Parts: sequence; C-alpha cells; structure tokens
Amino acid sequence: MNDFTVIYRILNAFQKAMDEDSFNSDMITAERLKISENRRRKLLIQLIKNGYIENVEIKKYVDEDTPDIIFSPASTITLKGLEYLEDNSMMKKAKEVMKDIKDFIPGL
Repeated sequence: MNDFTVIYRILNAFQKAMDEDSFNSDMITAERLKISENRRRKLLIQLIKNGYIENVEIKKYVDEDTPDIIFSPASTITLKGLEYLEDNSMMKKAKEVMKDIKDFIPGL
C-alpha cells in the first residue's frame, strides 16, 4: 500500500475520533493498515513531528533502537492534519472528474 494512502487512513481515523471522548489506537494498528509495525511507527513519527497529530508521544529508551508511540486519550488530529485530508479529498475528486471528462471526450 502507498505510504500516502496509509497516512490518509491514519489521519482519517483521527478525524473520525473527534466525535468520541478519546482516541482508540486500535483503529490504526499495523494489521488494520496492512503494513509492518516498523512502517506504521515511522509514519506516525513523521505525522507527529510535522504537526499533523498531537498528544501522541514518541518515547525512546536508551537500550532500544526503535521508539515507542504512546497514545493518550486526548490524542487528536490538528488543523494542519484536517487541511491535509481536505486537500487530498479535493485532489481525488478533481482527478476523478478529469478522468470522467477524458472518458467522455475522445482524443483528450
């Protein structure tokens, strides 16, 4: 699966959780996303560091190579994350419209 598709799915899960009292990290397990745990962890770290999600902690222990991702009940998507979802939804719709136009008008 494409990394940007996975990122979209992660952010979408955070957006849907805005209606809930707390974030349920079971929505974005590696199994559910159909990716490795290492890839999931690395993508989450990028989302945290780039300000797309907040109240998610990256915990690195001295004796371990890979950091842990700790979700709090207050873990949530940020405005930047919401904008990412909106922009990608708009781009997807525009792409579909262009494909429909191309199918409708031969020779394009």
